[in-house]
Order: sequence, then C-alpha cells, then structure tokens
Amino acid sequence: MSRFPYHPARKSADASVAIQWLSTEPRAASVLDAARRLLAAQETLQRLVPGAMGQACRVALIEDARMVLSVPSAAHAAKLRQLAPTITRKMNEKGWNLTEITVKIQAARLQTAPQRPPKSVNPLGTAGVQAFSEIQPAIHPGPLADAIARLLKRHDPG
Repeated sequence: MSRFPYHPARKSADASVAIQWLSTEPRAASVLDAARRLLAAQETLQRLVPGAMGQACRVALIEDARMVLSVPSAAHAAKLRQLAPTITRKMNEKGWNLTEITVKIQAARLQTAPQRPPKSVNPLGTAGVQAFSEIQPAIHPGPLADAIARLLKRHDPG
C-alpha cells in the first residue's frame, strides 16, 4: 500500500493550488505564463493543421519570433516543413508574431500511443439481454453467434 494514495477527486484541487501558487510566486509566474503561451499556440496550431498531422505535432518552444515544432518522424517533419510558410501566415493572422517555424524530430514521441477519445457506451438493459438470450438459439454457428455468446457472458449477473 502506498503512503500517498491517489485521490482523483483531490487531483483538480491540487492542480488549482499549484497553479495559484505559480501565479503568485514571482519567478514561477514566468514559467506559468510560458506554459499558457505554449498551450495557446498548440491549440491554435491544431485548429490550423487538422487531422493526424495536427495531433502529431507539438509546440516545443516559442522564442522571439520563432516557433519550434516537435514531430515523431521524418515524414511528419517533411510535410510540416512544406506547410511552414502557410502555418506561419495563418498563425500571424491569429495574432501570433512569428517569422520562422523550425521542425525537430523527436523519435521517442513515436512510441507513445495516440490518445483516443473515450468510447460512448450505452449499457444494455435487462430487456436487451433477454432479447439476445431468446434469439441466440436461432442463430447459426459463426461470428454473429460467437459475438452474442460473448455479449451474454459479459452481462451474466452470476
């Protein structure tokens, strides 16, 4: 048993305390401002570069008028370098003062699995379970019969 058990309800409270402290501490406030700026740039970038490419690139640094983007592979980097002038122009239209976009490959990022949105699941009620158990004997052996058997097994109360 861990000395410091994880409490999900306390996680957001802890985060807000940390953010509050960062915003009031003079030296830490600049870190918080930089993090907020990077997050805002990332959000804008993902709106400009939709789909898998937008999900693959990360804003790693904004320094002076240069933005450094991190990508997981050379293929992503090549495509992003082609898009750099357009991205720079569109970012400037959104209020960012950029003159250059640099692309860095971070292969270690390729190993992390992409974040998938949680599945939307509607639980199967007792009427649904009853309907599947009634129809199961009439289904010929095969993938559908196997799927119904797995479904009934998952919803077996015993």
